[in-house]
Amino acid sequence: MDATHTPLRELVEKPFELLQEMEQRATARYASVADTSTWVGVGLRVGSQQYVVPREQIREVMKKPELTRIPGANPWLRGLANVRGQLMPIVDLKMLCGAPATLADRQTRVVLVNDEQVPMAVIVDEVFGFRRFAATERQPLDDHQAQPDLSEFLDGAYRRDGALWPVLSFFKVIQSSRLLSAV
Repeated sequence: MDATHTPLRELVEKPFELLQEMEQRATARYASVADTSTWVGVGLRVGSQQYVVPREQIREVMKKPELTRIPGANPWLRGLANVRGQLMPIVDLKMLCGAPATLADRQTRVVLVNDEQVPMAVIVDEVFGFRRFAATERQPLDDHQAQPDLSEFLDGAYRRDGALWPVLSFFKVIQSSRLLSAV
């Protein structure tokens, strides 16, 4: 423990001083954690490949909801779901890139893209949770080979402990010309 901090048990009888000490500790702790050189994303798996998506591009992660098929739509547009009163088109990323459909199992998740202009969600095989990377772990992504091929939606990568985490941009998926041909 830092020598400048008063032990909390000594402040039990002094509530105001106790709160001040707790605030000082929290502020000091936050300052040490709030490092701007840290990049945070959400780790997920599409097919056999792991990716990381910038956290600001994800609104919510949920289990696969009931879908209503859209007659005449491309197969990768799996359907519409009612998500808290909003109709949300659900896109299968693997099918969008020409691979077989994502099979729903216990790990399958639907990720709602955080874009107010284009409501959309994508089906992924698994979500791992938050991943934090130091700026020094960032690297360009050269000749990334994975199935399905999501290379047009990638924006660099992070490498940690020998594992490559390509950065998957949901905003690039939304802007894709393939989405314009949904029906």
